[in-house]
Amino acid sequence: MPFTSRDYALMHYYYGYARGNASEAARLYREEVQNGGGSQPETWPDHRMILRVHNSYMEGRLPGVRSGRIRELRDPDTVESVLEEVAADSSISVRTLERRIGVSKSQAHRILQQEGFHPYHIQRVQQRKSKGKEQREEKSGLLSGNAAASS
Repeated sequence: MPFTSRDYALMHYYYGYARGNASEAARLYREEVQNGGGSQPETWPDHRMILRVHNSYMEGRLPGVRSGRIRELRDPDTVESVLEEVAADSSISVRTLERRIGVSKSQAHRILQQEGFHPYHIQRVQQRKSKGKEQREEKSGLLSGNAAASS
């Protein structure tokens, strides 16, 4: 069970009451909640938790609330233009997409992942040509002859 805003406020109150002693504040908070009845938390805050709560309030943030940036929603036009570029050139990189379309490489990569594309590089495979067959047979004979001589 996560802590409520009231719980965080109470932790901060006891931090002040204990004159900045986080360990004492954690003990006072635990006693208050145990004696007050009601629902008991699964875990009790320790001195580090009390300090994080205090620092959050001092920085003007609410403890327990994440304040990350809001991720942009997928724009159908952007998705379509990314997929068109990939259809035109399947070996295009996300950085090239970034330059051509104007989307961030992270967003281009995310779109490609969500559409089922996987990052990979197309590599040419070397193949044997009949032209070098004699050289291969010669080397093979030398190697097998060396192996027979050494045993």
